[in-house]
Amino acid sequence: MLVRRSKPRNIRDILECIGRQIRCNNSDEPLMQIRKKLDADFRSVTSALRDSWCKETCYPPMKETWSKDVPEMGQCAVTAMVVQDYRGGDIICCEHMHHYWNRLPDGREIDLTRSQFPSDMKICEDAVVPRSKFASNGNADTMVRYGILRGKVEKILGTPPRLNIRDKKEE
Repeated sequence: MLVRRSKPRNIRDILECIGRQIRCNNSDEPLMQIRKKLDADFRSVTSALRDSWCKETCYPPMKETWSKDVPEMGQCAVTAMVVQDYRGGDIICCEHMHHYWNRLPDGREIDLTRSQFPSDMKICEDAVVPRSKFASNGNADTMVRYGILRGKVEKILGTPPRLNIRDKKEE
């Protein structure tokens, strides 16, 4: 009997796929080890993002106040998109703060730009937003800024992301 497997759609599927491939290659490496390797790889993505933030990738209304002292200022949308490129998952929005961060496929939340706000400031989850929201947000040039940031990250890492991210409704 032939069993067809669909393409992996999230990080769990990818981990299972990788685990099957490794077991097929006579390796006893457990899935937890693979996840640790992915997390280590993501630390290099995080470092590359932080090294790539600049005035060019900053949200336009904040460009005049952007500085190397607070490089994460105005970087949330473009950073969330690059994180999604490398790890999948959802982009979450706090509408009253115009702030974006990520929820990974395993449920963990990552907010690499949270430190631009005071620690006692409440940031709430209002919605999961599709990537297409950023394409229609022309006044902030989000897609241009995203392209610049992603290009800088890829140059530092020497490789593009392995995931092909699309809005869920497009699948």
